[in-house]
Amino acid sequence: MLAIQIIFNNFRLINGMVNSNKILSMMKHIILLIVLILPTILFTQEQSKISLEECYELAIKNYPLFNQKELIQLTAEIKQKSIKSGLSPQATINGQITYQSEVTQIPINLPSVDIERLNKDWYRLSLDVSQLIYDGGAIKIKQQIEESGAKIELQNIEIELFKLKEVIKSSYFNITFLKENKQIFNLLKDELNQKLNSVNSAINNGIMLPSYGDNLKAEIINIDQKLTEIELGIESSINILNILTKQDYSKVYSFIIPEISLPVIELQNRRPELKLFELQSSKINLLKNMTGIKRKPIVMGFGQAGYARPALNMLSNEFEPYFVVGAKLSWKVFDWENSKNERKILDIQQLKINNQSEAFKTTIDLVLAKKRSEITRLESLLKSDQELVFLRKKIAMATSSQFENGIITASEYITEKNAEAKALVNLQLHKIQLANAKIDYLYILGN
Repeated sequence: MLAIQIIFNNFRLINGMVNSNKILSMMKHIILLIVLILPTILFTQEQSKISLEECYELAIKNYPLFNQKELIQLTAEIKQKSIKSGLSPQATINGQITYQSEVTQIPINLPSVDIERLNKDWYRLSLDVSQLIYDGGAIKIKQQIEESGAKIELQNIEIELFKLKEVIKSSYFNITFLKENKQIFNLLKDELNQKLNSVNSAINNGIMLPSYGDNLKAEIINIDQKLTEIELGIESSINILNILTKQDYSKVYSFIIPEISLPVIELQNRRPELKLFELQSSKINLLKNMTGIKRKPIVMGFGQAGYARPALNMLSNEFEPYFVVGAKLSWKVFDWENSKNERKILDIQQLKINNQSEAFKTTIDLVLAKKRSEITRLESLLKSDQELVFLRKKIAMATSSQFENGIITASEYITEKNAEAKALVNLQLHKIQLANAKIDYLYILGN
């Protein structure tokens, strides 16, 4: 907007120097120039601001574990297909060559009947096909267990991404606080420099002692040291954001402080850890169902077609084709209480998960109570901060006049200016801390 102001100022100057035709021509050029420059200026200003939510989104999108979610889903799909293949016919080709020490014989000698003796070398090549008819729902439960396991993996990723927000938030608010401090100390430094110029003039005229100027110079050096520390702190926090978001925030001048209003009603706890406990419990229930299914019968259909010597006719020495079809039943009637013991173990695991969930909820309640007290305390401090800043500014103005008139020393003046600066810093600190505390409150609830 500064560029536009300069253009209009120049236009006013030109207005008194050229005739109306030239003014009209120049106005066209100026309007064209504004149209070309204004989008660039607005875009630059927009790019120079950043919000906490934008940092969250960029950090999560660029975090390595974020891409792992897709890999987990892809792996789960492949495993689901593999399990589902158990419902399809299974076919295998088998081959066998054997040599036996003895073969079946008919111990009967019949007149004019020659019974050929069987060869001791046997050959068999077959295609075996089987089809699951009934498994008690085992494959369906296996698919559900696999799906549950994938959801647990994905939820663990969500927890890690949720923790990442805490790192982002901490760095972001550190930058906002340090930038506010930097602005306050720069203003204080400017005022002290102006005061130093007045004091130097008074010292040169013999009105004030040189020590007055020395005190101001020393305080300006102290402020420069604080500003250096602030710059290093800002740079460090910005570097953390740059690494996590894969962006460059070194040229961003404004980190917007979020305006948060907490709802009056109690918010629902949406912590990802609680969702993880629910998923783990669901998987335990599926595993319990699986222990019962293991005791159910399994019915299979099968078929075999092949070429062998001997084939089904054991008395033939010729290579012959053959086939067999049928069904079979498998039922584990007694398992020495293995299923019962498995259920006991799963019950214990379920209790452990429930205990962890309750302990986590208790911890959350305690932290929320502490955070509510902190928010109330900061809101109270802000009210007194505003009154304190008003009084400190009033006192500082009075001491400034007294210092100029030689009523108080430079040290006394600096003390009051520092008190004013401290009040301003505390005001900004408590504002940022309050915003941070409110976001913490929502963060603790997973909102």
